[in-house]
Parts: sequence; C-alpha cells; structure tokens
Amino acid sequence: YSGKSGGAGATDPQGYAEHDSTWFMYAGLNQQITRHADDPLRGMSVSLSGSLSDQRSNYIHSAVAASMRYRGLFDARPEDWIGFGLTWIDMSSHYARNQRYMNQLSGATDYNDPAYQPVAGHSLNGELYYRFRPVSWLELQPGLQYWHRPG
Repeated sequence: YSGKSGGAGATDPQGYAEHDSTWFMYAGLNQQITRHADDPLRGMSVSLSGSLSDQRSNYIHSAVAASMRYRGLFDARPEDWIGFGLTWIDMSSHYARNQRYMNQLSGATDYNDPAYQPVAGHSLNGELYYRFRPVSWLELQPGLQYWHRPG
C-alpha cells in the first residue's frame, strides 16, 4: 500500500507500488477423535488451520481457525452435524496505515462520514451451527455467529 515513488500510495502520482513477488502460507489439520461403535464416520472431529501472508500486497496478514464438530450425534439422525468454531483474523498493518492516511486526507473521523475508510485491525468470529440432512440431496445449516470487531 506504498506508492511507486516510496511515499503513501493514496497520494502517489504514479499510483500504488506493484510487487514482482509476494508470498502466502497455509496449513490445516483435521482429525476424527471419537467414533461411534456402529458407524466409523460418526463421531467428533477437530480441526485447526492457519495462514500467513505478505502484508505489502494482501490486506489479510494472518488468520487462525479452530473447530470441533460431531457427526451423527443422535441415532435417529446419523447424517446430521453439530459444530462450533472460532476464527482470529489479523489485518495488514500496511493496509491499516493506508486507511488512516486516506481518512486524514479527507478529514473523515467516523462512520457517519461517507468518505470514512474503516481502519482494519483484528477480528474474532465464533459460530455454532447444526447441519440438518432431511433427504440425501438436501442439507440445511442454520447457525449463530458472533463477531467481535468485524472488518
């Protein structure tokens, strides 16, 4: 989010800097930790995933997600799932600095001003869901989400 001539990209007459190379890393783990005696596909699973990226070119710097879910909690509903997950997202400090600078240029200080650019930081998201499979070709998944500091 820097300019081509080294200053802030928001006011650089040559525009934002371009990068010939950038990077992104991702890893994920998933493990079933319990199983039902009659069906090895039923039981509890846990997962963990994370990513890290180049802050110069990606507005999401890092993210970590953890979840647990149970398939076939009820004998009468062996194809249904219940699950809970948490996600932490950290935004790029380069992107946040650019947003603050754009607000400074426009004089915008809060969301009531249409010129305001929200300044990214971090957010935490949690979700509880139930996946209902009434027939083999249809799955419905209502869920409850909570976001702390969205965006």
